[in-house]
Amino acid sequence: ASEVCATIAAKLEPHFPHADPFVSRELAALLVYLGSNQVVAKIGLSEEYSFIWAWIRYPVGFLALIAWATTLFHVCPDRQDRWRSGLPGGLLTSVMWVAASLGFSSYLALVVPRSPLLGALGGGLILMTWFYVLFLSLLAGAELNATLLARKRVRSATAQEQEGGSGALGVDDEDTDHL
Repeated sequence: ASEVCATIAAKLEPHFPHADPFVSRELAALLVYLGSNQVVAKIGLSEEYSFIWAWIRYPVGFLALIAWATTLFHVCPDRQDRWRSGLPGGLLTSVMWVAASLGFSSYLALVVPRSPLLGALGGGLILMTWFYVLFLSLLAGAELNATLLARKRVRSATAQEQEGGSGALGVDDEDTDHL
């Protein structure tokens, strides 16, 4: 990746003669990340790059979405847990986001050309519905993580009780028999 950025930075130099080399490299990294075919053609990169980026951008975007959702599920709850514990919810959220986006895209491709009124007036409603479905999938991923965490805690408490230790809350069972 560093070699690709250096090559792009070298090709950018004639277009930005007064740019700092660090800025050129950062701009090159941004262009690699964005992958715009027009920018790539203007700089003079090969057709192979455009072909490769056309195939790789969706998996990269999906992995970035998983990483974002997993990070969100790790940082937001008020508890310390491993990053890996947020991965199932991040994966579920990402799959549901892609499914919702593809579903709404195909719906709009079918309905809008046949009904111009829906395209003009219903765009905001459809956008808000899409946001609702996206955030509902975010909540579903968070709920999956919470359910898996609760199951893990119940299993560890059950295993601890079977070993003869204290109860699930760290209190001996004799102390809670009257409850």
